[in-house]
Amino acid sequence: MKVQHQEIYKYIYIYIFIFFLFLKTLHFLVSAEPSVTLVETTSSSHDTMLVCSAYDFYPKYIRVTWYRNGQEVTSGVTFSEVMTNGDWTYQVHYYLEYTPGQQDNVSCMVEHVSLRKPKVYDWGEDGYIILY
Repeated sequence: MKVQHQEIYKYIYIYIFIFFLFLKTLHFLVSAEPSVTLVETTSSSHDTMLVCSAYDFYPKYIRVTWYRNGQEVTSGVTFSEVMTNGDWTYQVHYYLEYTPGQQDNVSCMVEHVSLRKPKVYDWGEDGYIILY
């Protein structure tokens, strides 16, 4: 009788293990592509900020990077925490201090598991976004 219980427990553990593997795999199969906006704001100190926001993405991990003239920018960059929307999706906001009038090409690159390749959003002269 004791041997049968051990066999039953063994199969229960195997099924639980397979179930958790399935859940972990499902996590990577189910994803929502981020929608991205790029806007300009002005603060009370008259500094201009470009804001690259990613909305409604799942899973939580996302990478947002600012570029100026093809070079990654790290100084003058701040960001919010990744915030939940309450419906299993997330949002995040990345800010770049920017001096108006510069002839720099400024871009925001978004990398997420739901995207086949990173998407680059360029800040245009007229304030609109060009998507590659």
